[in-house]
Amino acid sequence: MQNPRPDSTTAQVVESGIALQETRGRVIAVAFLFERGVNSNVIVRVLTEPSRRRRYSD
Repeated sequence: MQNPRPDSTTAQVVESGIALQETRGRVIAVAFLFERGVNSNVIVRVLTEPSRRRRYSD
C-alpha cells in the first residue's frame, strides 16, 4: 500500500495532471507534469497504473 504524499503541493500538481489526462489526453498530462518538475517515474506510474497511485486524501 502506498503512503500519502507528504508534499501537498506536488500531490495537487499530480492530481491536476491526472485530471488533465482524463479531459485533454495523456500527452498534455505528461507535458504538464514534466514542466512542473514531477519525476518521470512518478509520471509514468500515476498516468499508466491507477492502482499504484498514492491516496492524497487518506
